[in-house]
Amino acid sequence: MDFEIIRTGWRASLTGGCYCEAEDADIQNRLASMDAAAKKYWDEMRRDRDRTCIWMDLPDPENLYMRDSVCLHTCERIERLAVAYCTKASSLQDKERLKSDILSALEFIYNNWYNETIRKGGEWWHKEIGLPLCINNCVLLMADVMSPKLYKGFMRAVESFTGTPRLMCIEEKAEITTGANRVWKCLALAECGVLTGDGMKLMTASREIKEVFCYTDHKDGFYEDGSFIQHLKFAYTGGYGISFLKTLVEYIDLVQDTPWRLEPEELGMIWSWVENAFEPLFYKGGFMSMTRGREIAREESEEHVIGHLLVQTLLKLTRSLPAEQACSLKNKISYWIKADTYRSFFTNSSLYMIGLAKDLVRKDNIPVREEPCCKIYAGMDRVVHRRRDFAFGISMSSRRTGKYESIHEENLRGWYTSEGTTSLYNGDMAQYSEGYFPTVNAYRMPGTTVDTRIRSQTGTGYGLEPALHQEWAGGCQLNGVYGAAGMELEAYGSNLTARKSWFLFDEEIVCLGAGITCTEGRTVETIVENRKVNSIKNHTEPDVVLKESLSEAGKLFYLKGKTSDSDIGYYMQPDCPLEIVEEVRTGSWSSINKNKGAEDKISNRYITLVISHGVDPKDSSYQYMILPNKNFDELLTYTAAPKVEILKNTGKVQAVRQSELGITGVNFWTDEECHAGGLTCNRKASVLVQENSDSITLAVSDPTQKEQVELLLEFDREAEDILSCDPSIKVLRLAPTIKLAVTLQGAMGRSVQIQLRN
Repeated sequence: MDFEIIRTGWRASLTGGCYCEAEDADIQNRLASMDAAAKKYWDEMRRDRDRTCIWMDLPDPENLYMRDSVCLHTCERIERLAVAYCTKASSLQDKERLKSDILSALEFIYNNWYNETIRKGGEWWHKEIGLPLCINNCVLLMADVMSPKLYKGFMRAVESFTGTPRLMCIEEKAEITTGANRVWKCLALAECGVLTGDGMKLMTASREIKEVFCYTDHKDGFYEDGSFIQHLKFAYTGGYGISFLKTLVEYIDLVQDTPWRLEPEELGMIWSWVENAFEPLFYKGGFMSMTRGREIAREESEEHVIGHLLVQTLLKLTRSLPAEQACSLKNKISYWIKADTYRSFFTNSSLYMIGLAKDLVRKDNIPVREEPCCKIYAGMDRVVHRRRDFAFGISMSSRRTGKYESIHEENLRGWYTSEGTTSLYNGDMAQYSEGYFPTVNAYRMPGTTVDTRIRSQTGTGYGLEPALHQEWAGGCQLNGVYGAAGMELEAYGSNLTARKSWFLFDEEIVCLGAGITCTEGRTVETIVENRKVNSIKNHTEPDVVLKESLSEAGKLFYLKGKTSDSDIGYYMQPDCPLEIVEEVRTGSWSSINKNKGAEDKISNRYITLVISHGVDPKDSSYQYMILPNKNFDELLTYTAAPKVEILKNTGKVQAVRQSELGITGVNFWTDEECHAGGLTCNRKASVLVQENSDSITLAVSDPTQKEQVELLLEFDREAEDILSCDPSIKVLRLAPTIKLAVTLQGAMGRSVQIQLRN
């Protein structure tokens, strides 16, 4: 095995390889910014013999637990210097004094902060993952000029912390690694094997990484419906999930031409994750915040930053996929790069990725069409509904998932981010960036129904989040295009209860709430919208226009967006007690992230629409529609003849009908026989039925994920015969009504479907 060939490819991915010398403006700009950052770090290095740290702003805390974090941040800067030193066309390439300073800094790290004698425990992630990966890069880059003693010492240190990838040492207690943590450790060990020429290390990594190629039905990992959970109960596709995929692709790239490369079936599973787990949550360059956990509180991890990281990962993945899949993915990547008009992919990517992407976008790619889809992620209580010009996300919670994660003093105001929070994506690609989470009123997250009590702005701690008991959260999807979703609200620290539904069509998002009850002596509110409008810093943008139109049929509010494809209409009953708040809000990243948030003040302007249910409501309700991407005249035309009828909105049943599509959607909330929209059901369920001229399609799911007995479903129509039927559906009769018995035990919230000829 020629390990030098592997090392050469790895080194090129860090330094840009042949791309760094290209006569390209983006390449040259990236080189200049890389050099400027490295030059600044180099100028600020301490070189005195008695130094206790390398940079004054990263002092030795003398606390062994905190030292791991300082050590990692220091090594990351050393790595940036090493990249500059080794990059062709860099102004710092082969600078003798820089080489000396890098090696001296690495010797300091090994002698004082990180070696094979350092105890395990403490900041385990830094010791066992962050530092090994960073040090491996530094050793690779400086190998030709590093002393054999330092080289071997670092490799002993890395092996001591990564030699058993299936274990991690938390507070001196061994635990099994899962998900991203397992893949990180396997990559670090495999890199150590490549650097030392030790195939046994690669064999161990290859054996241990195979355990991640599976689906789970509880706790961490990928679920068959595309959900990804980390830390036992949190939706983390856009956080640990992307880290998992990125690291796995780096591992694949490292071992691709070795005996330890992945098998075709393992690559096939990765492809299914890309299509099923990641793509639906990725919108025009940004990755939806509802699956990013506590990372929404990190300034450096806003939606388009993480989205571009995913694009870079997928770009590298194309080199390992079969030709047909690689071609399909390349077409999508080219489209995604061009579609993101908010943040240029080429401004912030590495030299190597800029080069790969430039090669791709210059080619004539097959045009990509954004096909409509509606996806229920039952494993993580999330829903995404997509059309070509907008996407809509719903973030929920249940006994299976957590409300929000707040550890390491991050995400200190995430209280309501999984209580029915809705996110509307359209042409305003900066909506959930540019300081949205530090400045938005966290008591008024869009889509939520809340008790207005004052919340504590402190972290919960790992594993100490409030446990939930309610089970109804999820929904039903019809042909993967239309959806019904719902959540039974269980408020934390309050006895507020509510049943909330969303029905998802082509033009309309129908939002219903019922059974809203509370006896805490406080006002209860439903937040229709809390939208960041034009930045107060940019006075060249026109003011956002909020128009109101009132008729006997309903009350229409029109929000003119910052771009032509970001207008929104909100349509509700005429007597709706709606409060409109327009305000400039100021915050800082440190206010929601005490660990590493900047204290600089950020200001954004918001328009908030609030329905008040009064103090201590009893069986209160609301109903409204969101109508994305229509101008004011189009909204007036629509509301003059609405296509949606609210059939029922009670604590037992919520139902709507979309006349143009012929779709009826019903959420049944109790285990008693209830009727709505021609449908009768005896159990908790979510149901969609579409009637066409020649067929009836019916879909049903159990959002509680625990149905133990048959669900009986009857529809007040008749049919001639069965066109297709899921095995879990038993047809009891087709006339004079359609009657079905459905067994949903073990379906884990999955929708089952039957199509009948009428």
